[in-house]
Amino acid sequence: VTICITQQADARLPQGVVPWKEMLDFEMPVLPTYKYSADDSALVQYACGISGPRKAVLMSHKNISTMLDITTESVPIFGEE
Repeated sequence: VTICITQQADARLPQGVVPWKEMLDFEMPVLPTYKYSADDSALVQYACGISGPRKAVLMSHKNISTMLDITTESVPIFGEE
């Protein structure tokens, strides 16, 4: 995450903030490749826990994609008959 702030060039920056010039000169390390899968976790959904305490449910990318497909097929779009 990059956050830009307006400040005089000679002013001290807060801890953890780096000058813009330093950001531009920074060389990103090469990250290892990762084989992504539709079954990878994408979201932690909390279930209400009707029969007991609330539970965290891991939703995969495939779960979310399927849910969107079903919703867009069954819920009418506003302005259309």
